[in-house]
Amino acid sequence: MVQVVTHPLVQSELTLLRRSDISPKSFRESLRRISIFLLYEFLRNAETSEVEIETPLERTGGHVLNGMTFVSILRAGIPVLDVALDMVPHSISGFVGIKRDENTLSPIVYYVNLPPNMGDTVVLDPMVATAGTVMKTMELVKERGGVPKGVISVICSRYAVRILTEKFPSLDIITAAIDEKLNDKGYIVPGLGDCGDRYYGNIKNQILKIKPACR
Repeated sequence: MVQVVTHPLVQSELTLLRRSDISPKSFRESLRRISIFLLYEFLRNAETSEVEIETPLERTGGHVLNGMTFVSILRAGIPVLDVALDMVPHSISGFVGIKRDENTLSPIVYYVNLPPNMGDTVVLDPMVATAGTVMKTMELVKERGGVPKGVISVICSRYAVRILTEKFPSLDIITAAIDEKLNDKGYIVPGLGDCGDRYYGNIKNQILKIKPACR
């Protein structure tokens, strides 16, 4: 299932993230907000467990979210992971570091730290361009006994969505946008640039000016 979240709050944050003239601070704040909304949509049909609790007046029943495994693609996925662990505190986390070969755009794994007994696993990657990184991560998850359940991203390319749904038909993909093009470097166009660089302020040869209209 592929879901583009069209809620006005999500699209407003997406527009802010796409802008080239916002500060790293504003970018970080907006990425956190949009991550909350995207996770909310992903968890809409999540499994829960019944519990019995004590209110100030009497005992009653309720439901709590079951834990799951969230795997962050380093480094841009870390902010989304922070939100996920706040929202689903019984979950566990894993990390995968993958870079792309500049010539072939093929994924090169340089770091893997995945927990045992992963169970249902969700990959967090704000920008899914060629799908190579997510596909490789899914392979690593399956090798360790995990069950790929979903991908949460801010922007996917049309190409990536097609590749992922062909390989993993039951995968739930939650995103704020599906952009149509990739450039010759494998970047999503129009996209929002390098999410990790913008989040951590590692932007070369660029002076960011905050206009009054920006947050």
